[in-house]
Amino acid sequence: MKLTLKRDLPLLLAALLVIWGLWYARPIGVETLYPELEPDIIEVYLSDFTTYRHEDRRLKLTAGTEEFDDLWSEIRELRFRRSPFNVVVQALPFLEGIVDTYVKYPETDDLDTMSISFAQDNGTDIWRSEHLKFDVDAWSYRDFDHGVTLPLLMKNGHEIGQKMAHELWEQAAE
Repeated sequence: MKLTLKRDLPLLLAALLVIWGLWYARPIGVETLYPELEPDIIEVYLSDFTTYRHEDRRLKLTAGTEEFDDLWSEIRELRFRRSPFNVVVQALPFLEGIVDTYVKYPETDDLDTMSISFAQDNGTDIWRSEHLKFDVDAWSYRDFDHGVTLPLLMKNGHEIGQKMAHELWEQAAE
């Protein structure tokens, strides 16, 4: 069988694109999103909106404490999937938000926002900063290199995010 450039090249490129898409969408952790991240500080912002009130709580944990180690370990165990479309958004930042435009309504007892910021001392005046966010039922991460916030998918993401948010909510009240 003779390969022809005109006929077989598009098929080969399509197959490579599918293989790359499957690889890119594999389960990953924060070590892939933020290589070599070893934070010195983890700051958590939590927000709870209800019909009658709005309450925020903040939690700041520093490396070397048991609370920090427990949270960092829990975060490192999380597994996300990225959409292959994220690469397009990184290349064309004006497309940011086009994929994730639906309104998420919290269920009873859901916390609305959990924003987790990581700060790492690089030995210079400028610290490395990274950001992971959970809104009602959806995870996202900030790609500062490309100036975009990108969605993350997670099996049972709503339950896992709400459980973590509620645990941190209680911890922030102490």
